[in-house]
Amino acid sequence: MSLTLLGQIFFNGIVISSVYVLLAVGFNLVWGILGIFNFAHGHFYMLGAFMAWYFISGLNLGFFAAFIFSGICIFIGAAIALKGLLDPLKENEFVCVIASLGLVSLIEGLVSAIFGGEARIVNLPVTGVMKLGGLYLSYPRLATLGISLAVFGVFLYLVYFTNFGRALRATGSDPEMAQVQGINISRIYFITFCMGTTLAGMGGIVACHMTPLMPHMGIDFSLKAFIVVVLGGLGSIPGAVVGALIIGLLESFIGSIFNPTIAMIVSFIVVLIILLVKPSGLLGVEGR
Repeated sequence: MSLTLLGQIFFNGIVISSVYVLLAVGFNLVWGILGIFNFAHGHFYMLGAFMAWYFISGLNLGFFAAFIFSGICIFIGAAIALKGLLDPLKENEFVCVIASLGLVSLIEGLVSAIFGGEARIVNLPVTGVMKLGGLYLSYPRLATLGISLAVFGVFLYLVYFTNFGRALRATGSDPEMAQVQGINISRIYFITFCMGTTLAGMGGIVACHMTPLMPHMGIDFSLKAFIVVVLGGLGSIPGAVVGALIIGLLESFIGSIFNPTIAMIVSFIVVLIILLVKPSGLLGVEGR
């Protein structure tokens, strides 16, 4: 295998990883802060991709307008899912998990009814490639990488440099003490769920052009989010980034040499090996 081909595969892996970061960080937030294991998380990724297809291909909007409108739709959908279904049931973890499975069927059914069951292809208005040495870097993938990093940067700013972020971290560490200090826990939970779920939707929006869109694709991305979070460590944002890089690069390299199914199997094996050595994940805190 030539160095040029290795570089091409590495670039593709980094692009995939940047999308998985958004997916996994959102999953980590919802699971780590609210304690909700949301099986429908990947379906919001799928919903974001379909919304982007609708605004770009159906309404002929530019990508950035489609990005904004799709993100707003995902946020509203997340708010409805939380207040209408998951929040009333979150005290019973088992019932909440079952409810999230029901949400999977609901979202998948709605998307199938509205958009049909056939595969959809998104053709972005941005086309062409940039040649860098022997590498060919497509502008759509460069846009995906750049926007994903920008969204993640905004997320980091909100979490680490704002009053909301301090309240969020306090709530994650000790909800009862945070409430004693005057933090509105219900509001933090609401914003956290909607923000985490919207991050998943944004992952689907920026990656909508990379694969054919199908209503049943959501479960695959829920599984990938789970793998990345378990690998990196529950509650660890750096862990989610490291886990996303490992899974994204593995998927790119193994998928290029063999096929995506083998790549998924190898990802599972890597996760199992790491968890045997460190059950809390690579950067997770022992005992969580």
